[in-house]
Amino acid sequence: MKELFVGPLIALGLLDLFLVWLISKVVKLRSGSQMPAAENSESNLTKMVYIFTVVAGIAGLTFRLYGFNRSLWLDEFGTLWAVEGSFSQLLERVDAFQGQSAFYYLLAWIFVHSIGESEFTLRVLSLILGLATIYGIYVLGDFLHGKNVGLVSASLLCLSSSMVQSSSEARPYALALLMAVIMFYGFARAARRGDYVGRCLFILGGAGLFSAHYVLILVVTGIALGYILFPRLRSYYPVRQFAFDASLQLLFVSWCLPHMFGLWSRRESLSWLGSTNYLVFVALIGPFVVLALAPYMSGNQPVNSHFQRAMTWVFALAISVQIGSLHLLAYFGTNLLHARYMIVAVIPAAVLAATAVVRLPRYLVPLPLGYWLFCVAAFFIIDFKVYGSFSGVGFQDWRKAVACLDDFMLTEPETLVLYRSGFVEEDTLINGQTTPATVSPLRSPGRQPVSWNLIELTYSWVKPGREAYFARTVEPAVQRAPVFYFITCAGCFNQITGQYPDALVAWIEKTFPGRFQTESIPGIRGVTLIRFVSRFTVPVSESLENTPVPSFYSTTFGVHPSPHRRCS
Repeated sequence: MKELFVGPLIALGLLDLFLVWLISKVVKLRSGSQMPAAENSESNLTKMVYIFTVVAGIAGLTFRLYGFNRSLWLDEFGTLWAVEGSFSQLLERVDAFQGQSAFYYLLAWIFVHSIGESEFTLRVLSLILGLATIYGIYVLGDFLHGKNVGLVSASLLCLSSSMVQSSSEARPYALALLMAVIMFYGFARAARRGDYVGRCLFILGGAGLFSAHYVLILVVTGIALGYILFPRLRSYYPVRQFAFDASLQLLFVSWCLPHMFGLWSRRESLSWLGSTNYLVFVALIGPFVVLALAPYMSGNQPVNSHFQRAMTWVFALAISVQIGSLHLLAYFGTNLLHARYMIVAVIPAAVLAATAVVRLPRYLVPLPLGYWLFCVAAFFIIDFKVYGSFSGVGFQDWRKAVACLDDFMLTEPETLVLYRSGFVEEDTLINGQTTPATVSPLRSPGRQPVSWNLIELTYSWVKPGREAYFARTVEPAVQRAPVFYFITCAGCFNQITGQYPDALVAWIEKTFPGRFQTESIPGIRGVTLIRFVSRFTVPVSESLENTPVPSFYSTTFGVHPSPHRRCS
């Protein structure tokens, strides 16, 4: 949904920067000299900064906690499946199914088995890690530019929609962001002071970031480039020490390499993104970039020390390398252009933006900061309208859908259920393989597994071999069914998968012409549930035939909403 606003977002950002430039020129001409300098000293930390920090903290925590206990979504169920068993099962399941190492899942396993299994206990780890990241970026900003920048950095990050989401879901991104903050702070401390603590934090953060999420480690290349390009960073952090610390990082993550190589070898089978969206990063860091560029547009570039300038370039390079590397991979056919694989760029972007807010003249701050606040407010409003929560948590209500369908089964025992979770691993069915994790959305935390007459469907409709699988497995079962259901995540379709509900309804009509009446069951957020009733064994009442079909169902799925069954 946010992708629709990328064009207007870019245009509005350019207009904002133009106004900053124009106003600064007007003020300079009227003053007859240089523009008034920004008040930058630590002693000028104003009441407005404190108010902004307090408001951002309260709002950010509210956005995270709203709907915190709602149903898990697809990838969170993958986390639940990984951690629900024993420790040995955890290691086996992570290696077989997850795209990250066992680092995050081990922490989640400890929480779940210590506190108990629920949506809250699965997500509270990410909440704690997210809050720790906010404190960490305050420490980083304070270390580099003073308390002003530290507080504003923490406030900006606290209200970042991507940060709110990562802090509210049972996924490893909050852990990765915390490790990234530790890594940047450790490197900055080692480069500024050359102390042992900084080096240890740099090693810990880098190894932890790689272990939390393999793709996000690309950001460390920006640190390496900055270290090579700026001699000041080597003054207190000699090349020998830097190389030794980097070697230790590689040693500490070597246990992940077999898993990573296995993922890379089957990367084609794990491809789930649709068309290549080269502007996906704009919604993620676009507002931060406008803030960071404002001082340069105004001609009021901050007066920094050599070390501060070098770290500014390190942050800019880290952002560029993370995003640029993914664009390069997409160009060569491996599409990872999704905000989740770029989210680590928010950390350096927030520091750069906060530095600009503090260093800008007061009369210019409202323009770029207002743009940032406008974007943040728009993103949260969009998320709330589309998902029913500010963080996006619960946007797939599998818990309700499964409970609803389970109730239907009480009156229709042994009814066939065609099931498609939306995990890309379901395409292994074509080769006669099954992945137990794909049925994980059918058991919410603290609930018993369902006992349905279940047939799994493929992830992709257009993948070669799908037709043979349907003819071998699905068609004979449907042939004998007087009633059956189809359940899948709503909206998890693209040109790679095909429009699955539409395609399935068309396949049913083509394979069994005129036999089944299709009825979409409304009332479930983020999950599509369709009932198929045989016209030959279950008469269609006159009232059903005369029921008007809302345009949403007829144009989206080509099926009738059921007047008899509804999830409420």
